[in-house]
Amino acid sequence: MKEITSVKNKTVCEVKKLKQKKYRYETGTFLAEGYRNVCDSMKKAVPEMVFLETDFEYPVPEFQNTYLISKEIMKEISDTDTPQGIAAVFSIPKEKEITSQKILLLNGVSDPGNMGTILRTALAAGFTDIFLDEKCADVYSPKVIRSAMSAVFSLNLIRTKSLEDAIAMLKQNGYLIYAAALTEDAISLYKTDFCEKSALLFGSEANGIVPELLALSDVTYIIPMTKEIESLNVAVAAGISMYELVRQCGE
Repeated sequence: MKEITSVKNKTVCEVKKLKQKKYRYETGTFLAEGYRNVCDSMKKAVPEMVFLETDFEYPVPEFQNTYLISKEIMKEISDTDTPQGIAAVFSIPKEKEITSQKILLLNGVSDPGNMGTILRTALAAGFTDIFLDEKCADVYSPKVIRSAMSAVFSLNLIRTKSLEDAIAMLKQNGYLIYAAALTEDAISLYKTDFCEKSALLFGSEANGIVPELLALSDVTYIIPMTKEIESLNVAVAAGISMYELVRQCGE
C-alpha cells in the first residue's frame, strides 16, 4: 500500500479530472465514492485504483494500486462535501449487443438523481439493455454513480446520437415501442398489452418525449393519477411502468 501526501501529486491531479465528462471518456474511467458503493462495485469489477483516508477503519479488499491519502486530498478528488473516506477508479464497462426482450429508451433524462434511480430500478426489474441519447445525464458522472450505486456494472448502457436509429433497429428486430406520454390516443398503463419484445420510451423531466420520437412509438400510455397531481417524476413513472410490464409477463 502506497501513501500520497501532496495534493499536487500527478495521480491526484489525474483523478480530479474525472469530475469532467470529457476526461472520463478520454480515459475510459470514472470515480466511485462511499463505502457501500465502492465495495459493491468491487464485487463486479476490479478497480484501477483505490484511495483510503489514513484513518479509514472499515475492511476493504486489497488491490495492487491502493493509496493512503489525507482528508485534504480526499476532498480534492471527491465530488461530495463530506467524503466517506474511500474512493476508487473503475473502467467504464464496454457496450454490448442487446440480449434482453425488455428495453429502456431514455430521451433527455437530464437529472442525475432521476437517472441513477432509473438505472437501479431497471436492474431490479430485469431491464438490462438501456439506450440513452446525448441529452441524458452522463451515467458515469459522480452524482449518477452515487444514486445508481453499482448498477452500471450489470447494465448494458448504450449511448447513442440517434434514438431514431435505435428505435428503427429495435422495430426491425420485432420490438414494439411503448411511449409514456399524454396524447389524445393514450391508453391507461393498466390497459396496455405489453408484447414479448417491448421497449419503454421515457422523455425529459421538463418537456417529455420529443415529437420526432413520439411519432415512432407504436403505443402511447398514461399512468392514472388523481386530479390533484399533474405529472409524476420520470424515475417514478419508469419504475411503475417497468414493474407493470414484469407483472404482465409473469416474471
